[in-house]
Amino acid sequence: MRKKSILFILLGILIVGGAVFFAVQIVQSDSATKDIKIAKEALENEEFEKSITLFKKILKKDPPHTEARAGLANAYMGLSQFKQTIETLDEGIELKPKEPQFYYFLSVAYEGIIDLPHVIQTLEEGINATDNIALKEQMEQLKSNVTMV
Repeated sequence: MRKKSILFILLGILIVGGAVFFAVQIVQSDSATKDIKIAKEALENEEFEKSITLFKKILKKDPPHTEARAGLANAYMGLSQFKQTIETLDEGIELKPKEPQFYYFLSVAYEGIIDLPHVIQTLEEGINATDNIALKEQMEQLKSNVTMV
């Protein structure tokens, strides 16, 4: 009888612990969703510093968060802070090497500093890592716009 009581107590603790865990996850998810919405609105309104602060807050909790990382990179680009843009996206590629958005925005950042070799290298690496159609199309468009002299 004593073993049954202990078993029921342990089972009860596991159930309560699981419920608390999932409740915390839901609250954190709602918070992240709210934060990302506010950060994106700030970015759309060209409030770059505000959006940078909000995107960094999200990434502190969830470093591979694709939407926050791409948003942070866009905010840095909006301020012409290409070094920070490149660092942010390189970190993203390290965390999620199959995420095509990171390669796309990284190639755009390299375009911003007129570094054509890195644009091409980034697109090639992105195509190899992701086999993404949009990256392939961007590479084709780049090739058609560039003429060698």
